[in-house]
Amino acid sequence: MIETWGFTPAVVAVDTGMKAAPVNLLTVRMTDPARMTVAFTGDVAAVGAAVSAASTAAARVGRVIATRVIARPGADLLQALSGNPGPEVSPPPAPPVTPDTVPQPLETPESETAGHTKEKAPPARPKPQPSSKPAAAKKQAPKKKPKTAAKRKPARSPG
Repeated sequence: MIETWGFTPAVVAVDTGMKAAPVNLLTVRMTDPARMTVAFTGDVAAVGAAVSAASTAAARVGRVIATRVIARPGADLLQALSGNPGPEVSPPPAPPVTPDTVPQPLETPESETAGHTKEKAPPARPKPQPSSKPAAAKKQAPKKKPKTAAKRKPARSPG
């Protein structure tokens, strides 16, 4: 497998890999808006040579993100990479619905519901009122005085 940044490096990788060794092209897939994944199948040594040559050629025209040779991949992995959904598995059939099997809603006698009322929510808290003091009257931190330069001693006059 080779992952490239862009379509052109992927096409170059496929072309070079197929010419470099006797491999089969498994898939060319866009995995992100700009990422392409190329996968080959065949003998492990042939796939290794194809991936090596393809990644070198693709790096000349673009960016190669990753390369990997997987020896003896499982059938499920090959099926997933190739994009084939595999054998369709249907769910078991549902049992037939008859009037005896349809659930009926439970009936609640009126004597159990009599006298019950919906509980009321507690009253909402009153919102805090904004302060009546103007913004300027609020307490402010005292400003620090800027430091002054140290006083110099007068220079002695020669004499």
